[in-house]
Amino acid sequence: MSDTNTNSDPVYFGPQDSLFGWLHSNQTKPSLMPVIICPPVGFELVRTYRAVRTLSNELAQAGHTTLRFDYAASGDSHEIEEDANEVSAWLDSIQSAIEYLKSQTSSSTVALVGIRLGGTLAARAAELTALNGLVLWEPAESGKLFCREMQITAAGSTTAQSAASKPGIDAAGFFLKAQTVEHLKGIALDGSALLDSPPVLLLERDDIPVNQRRAALLDGSGSAPERQSISDYKAMMLAPQKAKVPTRTIERICTWLAALSEQNAIDQSSWSKPTPQTANQTTQISPGIGEEAIQFGPENRLFGILTHGADRNRSRMPAVILLGGGSVPHYSANRMYVPLARRIAARGCDVLRMSLSGVGDSDASPGGPIGAAYTATSDEDLQSALDMLANKTGADRFAILGLCSGAYAAMKFAAKSERIDKLILINQLVYYVTHRELADLSSGAIETAQVLDFPRSTGIISRATRALLRASGKYGALLGQALQFQLVGGRLGAKLSRLSSKGIRLSFIQSENDPSEDALLLPARRSVARLLRSDAIERVTIPGADHTFSAAGSQDQLFKCVEQVLGDRRRR
Repeated sequence: MSDTNTNSDPVYFGPQDSLFGWLHSNQTKPSLMPVIICPPVGFELVRTYRAVRTLSNELAQAGHTTLRFDYAASGDSHEIEEDANEVSAWLDSIQSAIEYLKSQTSSSTVALVGIRLGGTLAARAAELTALNGLVLWEPAESGKLFCREMQITAAGSTTAQSAASKPGIDAAGFFLKAQTVEHLKGIALDGSALLDSPPVLLLERDDIPVNQRRAALLDGSGSAPERQSISDYKAMMLAPQKAKVPTRTIERICTWLAALSEQNAIDQSSWSKPTPQTANQTTQISPGIGEEAIQFGPENRLFGILTHGADRNRSRMPAVILLGGGSVPHYSANRMYVPLARRIAARGCDVLRMSLSGVGDSDASPGGPIGAAYTATSDEDLQSALDMLANKTGADRFAILGLCSGAYAAMKFAAKSERIDKLILINQLVYYVTHRELADLSSGAIETAQVLDFPRSTGIISRATRALLRASGKYGALLGQALQFQLVGGRLGAKLSRLSSKGIRLSFIQSENDPSEDALLLPARRSVARLLRSDAIERVTIPGADHTFSAAGSQDQLFKCVEQVLGDRRRR
């Protein structure tokens, strides 16, 4: 955070404390109007996660007590009934957020900032509740148009759909049920319906033609919306590891809301500031299973959600840490760690889904990178997680499940730790990384798959040898690749053997035709085959799955594999 007087506190609120959010406040600045951020949904939520967190911090630094939150059945909030109206649940979530923030600040009204479909939902909420202001950040003109965009995204996916898939739209790993699609068709921007005609700021991306129809829909609000073209929207919506924080747009929002606060004739002296000690940081998911939002590690810079396992099995199950891949937040790609954590907690495991330093809601280490998939502090982060879990749950056995870069961090840590019982390594692409490659991977200068390319090597072949091989042209490149595979394979085989000899159960789970198959088998096929024959490791391939298990059917297969591994009480 940019201001030591700014607090960021995880909170549960709403009916039965079923909604999760973050309350950002400033204990020293004069109070400005409270603000709620209504996020996008689906894969757009993951891509804008860092932008939303940054906006919340900046608003709090300026004096706006700010709440960002997860709608029902999204993020870390509770699920809803299968046949429930999801759109109504999202709108109810916004109303609950409004009431909660009012209660925390003694304010009679708030401002909303809505992004994409969150903007459409925020405008709909403004039809029911008087607001101080409304910021619409490239909002969907209507739910129907939004669904059309998601269909285009789904059509461009190469993910094989499960035969058991239900009707709906599966866009980049987030599923919109058929009834949700129908309910979304019933919402659209309508300025004439906004209660008490609040001031509206409409932020529109500048890389596509101006949507005049959308602005016209908002013109009926009593006063035409203030419109501004923004240039950093597209960069914000890139894949998480490459996404950029839209600093100019954030500055514009902060400036507009600050000016609006000064214009409002509200007695701000009566407002109170929320205190961290009063924030509720626990919730009951189901009978016997609760969740707790935890900040831990050095200076409490790390964050995770701890799902407490059912008491009946806890004594014979390991505590589990879930590590996502890339730069996605703690609930991982497609939000799949939320149902996975709750599912295996029902079997008796205490489960922590967490972000490493600089990712999601975990602050970067001093001088460390933000949003990096591979970091030099992952060992320290995981040690902090083990210590916290041991203190919180009394666990003395631990399992780590990691996806992609999370698998690399898990294996690297397990080689040094004496407290790991099981490793579940999902679609691991990298096994050895040099300091130079670590920096390049973290910055996105190279892709993960390039780490095993001959020209970059892996630091095992000397520079002189690489120069000699390059001078030999095509045959030198082939010889260098073979030499690298032989050296890496030998080291990898020995590493797997050492991990197994420590009593760690090693399980590799790989999507069919995923590059992780080559990353493991090309350099170390003989070693892996030998270890498989001796039952030192196990390898499972999930057919039809992509790298992040986007399709619901492949996620279910993954979950069953994980449950089987965790339920296996064998130790090497």
